[in-house]
Amino acid sequence: MSQSAPSADKVSSVRLPPIGVLILAASSANLGLSILSPVITGLREDLDASADQAQLVLSAFMLSVAISQLISGSLSDRFGRRRVLLGGAVIFAVGGFGALLSGDIDMLIWCRVLQGIGAAACMTMGRVIVNDVYQGAEAARKLSIVSSAQAIVPALSFAFGGVIAEFIGWRGSIGIMVMGALLITFMSYLFIDESRHRDPAPTVPISLLASYLQLLRSPGVMFNGLTGGLAVGMFFAMGGAMPYEFDRMGVGPLEYGLFFAMTSVGYVFGNFVNRQLVGSVGVVRMAFFGSLLTVLVPLTMLAVALGGVMTPLLLSFLCFCFGCCNGLVIANSMICSMQAAGKNSGAGAGILGAMQMLFGAVAGVVIIALGGADQFAVTASGLLIMSVCAALSSFLAPNSR
Repeated sequence: MSQSAPSADKVSSVRLPPIGVLILAASSANLGLSILSPVITGLREDLDASADQAQLVLSAFMLSVAISQLISGSLSDRFGRRRVLLGGAVIFAVGGFGALLSGDIDMLIWCRVLQGIGAAACMTMGRVIVNDVYQGAEAARKLSIVSSAQAIVPALSFAFGGVIAEFIGWRGSIGIMVMGALLITFMSYLFIDESRHRDPAPTVPISLLASYLQLLRSPGVMFNGLTGGLAVGMFFAMGGAMPYEFDRMGVGPLEYGLFFAMTSVGYVFGNFVNRQLVGSVGVVRMAFFGSLLTVLVPLTMLAVALGGVMTPLLLSFLCFCFGCCNGLVIANSMICSMQAAGKNSGAGAGILGAMQMLFGAVAGVVIIALGGADQFAVTASGLLIMSVCAALSSFLAPNSR
């Protein structure tokens, strides 16, 4: 019996992975960060921690995710996506249980590092499996669906994180993470097939290093990766700095969660627009246009902050606009970067994810260290610098113009 030719977009014969499971996996890092952001001030008071120590609860997690994605991506090229995904989900859950039982800030930070290791594997596999199964504009559309639905996780996390902070406290937020990790483990075991069927990539350290050096020399991998990495990094940096600005305006954790959730609402809308236009405009050009528009948002934030006319509603609207722009950038730049990596797509996804978390963690620490907790103009300036760098990187990406 003859078989019909495979679709131009479909590149794997495995059972298509349920999109909901990929959303859960890819959302692990967002869940690990966003649900704690609204409770960071209460956590600081409860554990008698400084502002810098409280920031490490977020930044240590992001740094752990950043570094661990390099490892998990390469491991998946050798051992397969499913094994790495399941192992990561279990580690995410174990780290969550440790964080839930933490009695001091130091133990909490170390448990957050363990959570980051697990979340890195889940997040990377949720993306690279899409790249395994689809290609081109169709891959961008599918990842855009994952990304837009994935944005609901931080939206709900910010909103319900504030509710939890009001009635249960920060340990309740950790408990939500643990339940999420267990759900990812269960669903991945039942519904995710192995999607990589090429020859295993080498795991000898020198070979891995050579693969990474080759990827770092690829303009398609690096410029698209930098564009997406800076875009996601700005979101995570905002998550660490925005609570202080809303607090200065008299907004409590509950209201803050609702106001900042507009970032994710905007991201969902931006991804909807992207799905309608990417086929005609092109994947790389959409990322370029989105990165240009992103520059306008922190520029407006800085102007409003210096003018002394910032209000909670205005800041929430600007967060919405930022999310819209990110929706045009992230899925497209990620697909371009992973597909430019070729047979090392797992390692490419790891580099991309590492840049995203690294930029967010470093930017968050630097912004707070320079006074972002006290002056919003510092936060806006940092975001502006990152957005300009992202636009420049997107301009230099192959076929962006």
